[in-house]
Amino acid sequence: MGDIAPRFLTGSPDSFGAFTVSAQSVLTLLVAGGALTKAGQEALKSFLKAINIPEKYWHELGAFGSLIVVCIFFSLRQSLPQIGTHFYTNPGIESRRNGDWSSAESQFKRAIQLNADDAQAHFQLGLLYEDLQLIDQARPQYQLAIQGGIPAATNNLARLNIMKKEYTAAVSLLLKALDTDKKQPLDTETKYAVLKNLGWARFKQGNYPDAEANLLQAIDLKSPTKLENYEIAAPHCLLAQVMEAQKDQKGALAQWKTCNQYANITIPEQDEWAAIAQKRLTPQETDK
Repeated sequence: MGDIAPRFLTGSPDSFGAFTVSAQSVLTLLVAGGALTKAGQEALKSFLKAINIPEKYWHELGAFGSLIVVCIFFSLRQSLPQIGTHFYTNPGIESRRNGDWSSAESQFKRAIQLNADDAQAHFQLGLLYEDLQLIDQARPQYQLAIQGGIPAATNNLARLNIMKKEYTAAVSLLLKALDTDKKQPLDTETKYAVLKNLGWARFKQGNYPDAEANLLQAIDLKSPTKLENYEIAAPHCLLAQVMEAQKDQKGALAQWKTCNQYANITIPEQDEWAAIAQKRLTPQETDK
């Protein structure tokens, strides 16, 4: 109980945590009160006599009752990861989708308190901190999620490295993700993001052929992947810049059009790219 209760009591209280701690406390008080106080012992003896339990079995019955209590506590302790996922991580994901960021943060933190190895909770908390532009807080959450085997966290951490101009570190992470894909295939959406970010990092390194190859692969994955509009824009915005660097102005112009059409200006890098796209396009092309 000393191990379980603080996990629910730390941070903002919630109804499920309060119920769990209260139930443990009541059970503990009943057991301790019956076994350790004179009044409790007398009451227990009277109860056993009333139900016609012979006195010679009282010690065995007490031991059996204690074993049941221990098993209850042990089962609850072993169930904490499942409780964290069901009652906190999954509702937290829904809260984040609905824009209730404060509740989402509390739920993810509670899930981590119940199970420090909850990789999904760490990953979702990292996403939430990115939503809030708390990049320095997102980074360690992604690192912990990577240790838990979430490939998307590798991609997201690499993106943060690119934004900090740590291109070599980003490329290393992304190549590891693609190497993992050979053993355990990534889902299409994650692979799309990995290839896009690898193309971005290679572009920043000045490796234009490799950047173009990776961005074209990402664009090829666009059709079978159910993407939000803002996810479509990035490889086109980057490919336009790669083509410009290679003096392919005609090819770049076509990519700028797609970039301008789908860019989401609430995402910092896409806002920057959209501004460049609008400078490259004529007013008529911008409106199309």
